[in-house]
Amino acid sequence: MSLLIANVVPFNRNSQVDTGALRAHLLWLLGSGADGLAPLADEFLWLDPDEKEQVITVCCDVGAGRPVLPCVWAPAPGQVARLARHAERSGAMGVILPPPLLHALPVEAILSWYRVVVVAVHIPVFAWMHPAFGNDLPPAVLSRLHGELGVAGFLDSFGDSFRMRRLAKEFPGRTWLADDGLAGEMRELPGVAGYVSRAGNAWPEMATRLWKGKEALADAWRARTQALVRAGDVAAVKQALRMGTRPPFTAVDDDAVSRLPGTGFQA
Repeated sequence: MSLLIANVVPFNRNSQVDTGALRAHLLWLLGSGADGLAPLADEFLWLDPDEKEQVITVCCDVGAGRPVLPCVWAPAPGQVARLARHAERSGAMGVILPPPLLHALPVEAILSWYRVVVVAVHIPVFAWMHPAFGNDLPPAVLSRLHGELGVAGFLDSFGDSFRMRRLAKEFPGRTWLADDGLAGEMRELPGVAGYVSRAGNAWPEMATRLWKGKEALADAWRARTQALVRAGDVAAVKQALRMGTRPPFTAVDDDAVSRLPGTGFQA
């Protein structure tokens, strides 16, 4: 089962994407045991299309020959298709797409949203489910996404072990864990295709050891990820890695970040 890091995006002092720091971080992640990359964390959703393409290009270049699954969410369907095609040209193994955000929509509208990217590319499309998105994708909808549109798999970030077990049973080999809190519990769950980790940005070696067999690390990993959430979650990750932030993210309390275990990353 693959471990992908939902890699964060560094910014320079001018609030521009720092491609040099991004490349260095990606090389460190892959060199520390991660199987691949999934650029979808932090400010990535709020980058403009050119910046997203820039990040996707670097991720695919550094991760050449490995699974790279960029998120291609954008507010307009045409931009989603554009990003998906760029990811395909850049060598991505597949793309990740959340549902439309905020407003609850009927099933047919959600199917139309995913159809845009499915017909735009020839690489696998993965749907991403998160409680903050506003549109859940229940099993009946997932069945239609897979059966009617050919959506290849599903990432689940709900942090609900019962839900995750049900999805892995109903969609074996197509369900990806995208929640750090359940990693130790779900490591050997049949049907789970892989794990997408945000905390792995800071501690990729520990994430790798946990996911690939060190069950004794489960409690320590859970405690570490809980401390990370208390410190500011993704913003705390970036601060611990000495990466800049950009709105809507802001810097978090230095004392809280300083109490986190060291990352070992040097840009």
